Amino acid sequence: MDSWSYPLRRFQYKIGSKTFEIFPNTIGVPNKKIYNLIKNKAKFSDVFISGYPQINYNIENYYKYKKIKKNKKFIEFLYISTPYEKKKVNHISDGSEIYFNQENILKIFLDTIYKFTHMYDLKVNLTMRLHPLDKLRFQEFKKKNKNYKNIVIKINKKIFNYESYLNKDAVFGISSMMLYEASLCGLPSISLQLSKEFKKFGKTNYFKNIKGIKVCNEKNDLFNQLENIVKRKNLKTSESIKNKFLSKRNNNLIFDKLLNGLN
Repeated sequence: MDSWSYPLRRFQYKIGSKTFEIFPNTIGVPNKKIYNLIKNKAKFSDVFISGYPQINYNIENYYKYKKIKKNKKFIEFLYISTPYEKKKVNHISDGSEIYFNQENILKIFLDTIYKFTHMYDLKVNLTMRLHPLDKLRFQEFKKKNKNYKNIVIKINKKIFNYESYLNKDAVFGISSMMLYEASLCGLPSISLQLSKEFKKFGKTNYFKNIKGIKVCNEKNDLFNQLENIVKRKNLKTSESIKNKFLSKRNNNLIFDKLLNGLN
C-alpha cells in the first residue's frame, strides 16, 4: 500500500447493498496504525510494515541528481493531477469523502498565477503530471487555456517521480501522495483545496495537517505561497557557488535523516 487514505476500501467492493472484502495473501502497509487496522480484518493474510519504499527511492535519487538553478525570470512549477473527483457507481461511501471538480480548481490556480506573473513580470513553466486514471484531455485543456501569455503549459512524461521534481521551484496538487513525497525532498508543496467541499463538516481531509505541505483554501493563500516561492528561488540562486550544501556528501546525510524519519 502506497497511501494512508481509506486503507480498508482498497480491499472492498460493493454489489447492490452488500459490501465484501477480499485480501491478498501478503500485504505491505506503510505504518503501525494501518497495520493494526488491516491485521484485524485480514485474518489469513501475512501483513507487514513495509514503510514507503517508493518514497525512499525517489528521495534518494532526487538529492543525487538535483542541481542549482540560476534562471530567475522563469519559475518552474509541477502540477500533479488527482482523478478522484466525484462519486462513482458502486463506490463505497460513508459521507466523509471530499468530491471536487479538478478543472474548476485548475482554473483558479491558473488565474492566480497569471495575475501574479503580471504583477512581478515573471514567466512560469507549468509542467503537468497526469494521473493514469485522470480523464483530463491535455490538448483540449491546453487549447482552452492558451490565453495565459506568461504561462507555458506542458505535459510531463517522466517515469519516476524524482525525475518530475528535478529543477522545479514548487510542486502543486490537490490530494496526491506525491505532494508528501515532494515535501520530503525539500520542495515547497502546496495542496490546492480551492473548493468549499474541503471545509464541510464531517469530511475527512487527509492533507489538512501534514507537516511540509501548505494548504491553500483561498486565492489569497495561493498568492502568498507564490510570493514565498519566488523569494526562496531568489535566495537560492544568489548563493555563492562555494556554498556546498548540495554536495553529494551532504545530500546523503539529508537522505539518511529523512529515511530514519519515515521508517
